[in-house]
Amino acid sequence: MLSGTAEGSTAEAPEGTPQAGATPQALRDALARTLDQLREHLTEGAQHPFVFVTRSAVPALPGERPDPVAAAVLGLLRSAASEHPDRLVLVDTTDGPESVDEAAIRAAAAAALAAGETQLALRPHGVALVPRLVRAAPQPGVAPRWSAEGTVLVTGGTGVLGGLLARRLAAEHGVRHLLLVSRGGADAPGAQQLAEDLDSLGAQTRIEAVDVADRAALAALLASVPAEHPLSAVVHTAGVVDDGLALDLTPERLDAVLRAKADAAWHLHELTADQDLDAFVLYSSVAALLGGPGQGSYSAANAFLDGLAARRRADGLPGQALAWGQWATPSGVTAHLAAADLRRAERAGLRPLADADGVRLFDRATGVPAAQVAPVPLDLTVLRSTGTQPPLLRSLVRPPRAARRRAGGEVTDTGAAARLLTLPPEQRESALLDLIRAEVAKVLAADPASVGPERPFNDLGLDSLSAVELRNALGRATGLRLPPTLTFEHPTAAQLTTHLLTLLPENAQALQTARTAGTDQTPASKVPTGPDDDPANPLSTLYRRLAAHGRFADASALIGVASALRGRFGAEERDRHRKEPIRLASGPAETALLCFPALSAISGPHEYARFGHAFQGERDVFVLPSTGWSPKDPIPADLDTFIRLHGETVLELVGEERPFAIAGRSMGGCVAHAVTAWLEEHGRAPRALALIDSYPIDSAVREGMREWWLTSMLTGMLDRIEAYDMVWSDTSLTAMGGYNNVFANWQPEPVTTPIFSVRADTPLRGTVVDPTGRHDWRAYWPVAPQETVDVPGDHFTLLEQHTPTTAAAVRRRLAALETPQPNPAGAPQ
Repeated sequence: MLSGTAEGSTAEAPEGTPQAGATPQALRDALARTLDQLREHLTEGAQHPFVFVTRSAVPALPGERPDPVAAAVLGLLRSAASEHPDRLVLVDTTDGPESVDEAAIRAAAAAALAAGETQLALRPHGVALVPRLVRAAPQPGVAPRWSAEGTVLVTGGTGVLGGLLARRLAAEHGVRHLLLVSRGGADAPGAQQLAEDLDSLGAQTRIEAVDVADRAALAALLASVPAEHPLSAVVHTAGVVDDGLALDLTPERLDAVLRAKADAAWHLHELTADQDLDAFVLYSSVAALLGGPGQGSYSAANAFLDGLAARRRADGLPGQALAWGQWATPSGVTAHLAAADLRRAERAGLRPLADADGVRLFDRATGVPAAQVAPVPLDLTVLRSTGTQPPLLRSLVRPPRAARRRAGGEVTDTGAAARLLTLPPEQRESALLDLIRAEVAKVLAADPASVGPERPFNDLGLDSLSAVELRNALGRATGLRLPPTLTFEHPTAAQLTTHLLTLLPENAQALQTARTAGTDQTPASKVPTGPDDDPANPLSTLYRRLAAHGRFADASALIGVASALRGRFGAEERDRHRKEPIRLASGPAETALLCFPALSAISGPHEYARFGHAFQGERDVFVLPSTGWSPKDPIPADLDTFIRLHGETVLELVGEERPFAIAGRSMGGCVAHAVTAWLEEHGRAPRALALIDSYPIDSAVREGMREWWLTSMLTGMLDRIEAYDMVWSDTSLTAMGGYNNVFANWQPEPVTTPIFSVRADTPLRGTVVDPTGRHDWRAYWPVAPQETVDVPGDHFTLLEQHTPTTAAAVRRRLAALETPQPNPAGAPQ
């Protein structure tokens, strides 16, 4: 491994575009092998940066002919690097008699690390280049000649972006023959109105339903273009997204994104290579350049387009990839984004692009003599203020002075931590409270005055991703290493202030020592963020080592045995250990929704943050935490104590009359079902029981699942610990093991409450899918649900980026319960 020196090892990314027609499969093979290498190196526990080498992924020098497959691999790696900061260094080289040797690669990577760079291109004779986004301007005579007699093909032509472009071409460029294709064709929403608009502009428009990823269907479409109006230009706008962490990507999830973007682009390239086109424009994404977290498949697909455009140019063909940012009007690839996602993009300096501005930028971008152009409106003021700009943007945004000194190795101020510790103790609380309120307001794009000291963060709209963002901001400001569950354990600015004050004084002496020693490293808090070489958490270290060797059953058994060392409480002490419910949303609907989290080492109230926020203004939503996740908390001695504690909490929360429903995710479904049965026994049944991708406790030994279930679930958990820098410890692992023991012999009993099952439609990595269908990998429940619905996402992501569709499924079910049903004819009134 590389760790800032010329020592270490490197990984070679798969490479090589094969013969014509075989590229789509070669692309998938290369990405699959890359994901395997990423999993091997990012989950083995080492914290040193790893050098990943691609070959001919970028045209770093004039005349170079890049490989689109290697470009896609680099796009995937950029996304993985953003999810695992400081873990990957990406180096691109070339083949040939003067190719760069491994020693030179390691030395250059070490130099890049020292300079704060994460990507570079090495070329023969000691040439080292780093990527930079620079300003570009159109030049006379470069823009395409849009022929009035030729036919312009627009893929995704009935979508938002395709429709905007078609209208622009007809109105401003005199295009009179348009061939618009999409999966829906003339039946797509808005297609009829689009055709009428284009007709009024004098364009003859043909709208066809064609899957452009189907090579034969595309060939037939191109053959149908009339000779009197030959194909003169291609604009490929089609695309789909399936956001997810790089390590969670499966072949199925990659395929859907690659088909619409990369496969279609390659077929268009091959099938039109012998035609005299005026333009061949590919709609790419800035995600391929910046490598956004959770966008691995999308980054790879769009980077393929970038490489293809550059390759066409090198071969003397027209080709240009436009790396768009966020358009203001929702489209097929952005409609799923929530308000928090849009605010997050704005804080990253990406301004939304208005329709009129976007089509004008199209004209300017196609007039730039470059294979790759990024028509992205950047908010440079925001980027300067963050102090954490991606290296790609350093030519546009000069980093703050402190950051420049840090890159040069000078000692820097340790920020708010140092200032707080210079204040008298009686003034620190007020200063820290002001800091927290300001950071919350920044994350939510709100007025700091609206962040009252006692106002719950959930009421302000803080979801799980913005909670992690706030955690990171406070960590940078104070120098403390903080868990992503921070705002759920301390849900107001006042409570969070009190908590952080208990951590800051313990770092005062260490902070002074670090400054005296000439370092800029503020010491971490007492709570570690990982198990590696952690003497305070030896069990976590052993657990991680067992998992790294694939011994997941042994790892599970280890924490089960170790949980016997935890303190226990019986039924008579249950009131002392009850956790207060946390309100996630408020609204007028009559039925309250009570949610039980899973019982894994990384579970807790935070997993329902985005889900709860989706119901804000509609209905009351609460999450009911379980005890045992703090070192001071004991765990229940038996199942009866645990369920009775939660059942009584539910009764206290909803009273005697309030209608309510219960939900549980993963093993939280076991809790939810057991509590429902207890409530029925006590005459207070819920209206519904919603099981969110829940499996019973015996899934690990069930026929058809025992080969993969435990491995897939625990691997998914470990992947999230790596990706989100999540806190886990001996305490959380023994709590998980203890609850596994508590539920070891439990089976769900029949209940009268209607059961509603929400299942993930995407298998986790490592899931064995039975091709015969005899053993279904999807979530199941021994007590048959009244209704089952499959939603996008996997076991974890259905409450992460796919939360809106999961919440919509639950919302529909609750609305049906609250809507009076028609009275059958003749039934008594």
